[in-house]
Amino acid sequence: MTDYEYLDISGSTKTKRTLADQFASVAKSILFPRMRGVELFIELTKHLNRQLGIMGDVLWEGGREFTVRLDSDLSYEEMGRTICHELVHVRQYCRNELSQPSGNIMVWKKTEYSTNEEYMSRPWEIEALKLEEEVYDKCVSIMSQKDFYD
Repeated sequence: MTDYEYLDISGSTKTKRTLADQFASVAKSILFPRMRGVELFIELTKHLNRQLGIMGDVLWEGGREFTVRLDSDLSYEEMGRTICHELVHVRQYCRNELSQPSGNIMVWKKTEYSTNEEYMSRPWEIEALKLEEEVYDKCVSIMSQKDFYD
């Protein structure tokens, strides 16, 4: 189903890699269905939340190449939700709404913000949190259809 230019998923178990593949593919079809040339590397990383206090993050590698790290200890639902959340950020980067010109500066729709800004007041996070639920629910609905697995 994937329609990424390139999709690679590493780490954890085959079951979790398959789940990540399914969510990444379906979420792309919802969030940016016509966007081409997106390369996505998903790294399922053990203890990411315990060590860094995050369930996942996205690193813009340049162009339309991204690395998404996900805590491999997440439940299936948490992993699905986190993938949906991080892919909202991928869309934001691809649409040039979000960029990180330096380590401590983010630019959202041409306005600069410090990375020290409170998480819940960052406008790109507000959008990602809002869309995460909607995209997750659509993904689950699509993935539960018999034809998805045929």
